[in-house]
Amino acid sequence: MDELNALSLRVFEYLGSLPTVSNVDYKPSPGIQGHNVALWEQRHKPKILPHDLVEFLTMSNGLSVKWYTMLKGKQHLVGHFSLNSLQQLKDMNATHNYDSGASSTFLHYYR
Repeated sequence: MDELNALSLRVFEYLGSLPTVSNVDYKPSPGIQGHNVALWEQRHKPKILPHDLVEFLTMSNGLSVKWYTMLKGKQHLVGHFSLNSLQQLKDMNATHNYDSGASSTFLHYYR
């Protein structure tokens, strides 16, 4: 996760260094406990969350980053990205056929 933290910091530093960006608003959420993941996986069985997503959610249960610019003396939102919290993840059944002909079901992590 140190790599994720370092990468995140570089992204925020980059956004903040842009001459047209006047403000970067970063809102992490408190991390979740392992039992929250276990409950989610129990409710959505047989699906399980990827290990890297679980690691992220234990550090921050979702994330929102917005960046703004000043135009005519007013601050305007020019960009936003967010990662859903565990509660916002939706179980969507979809299949993908691999070359081997096998089919697998996966989660779609969008709102």
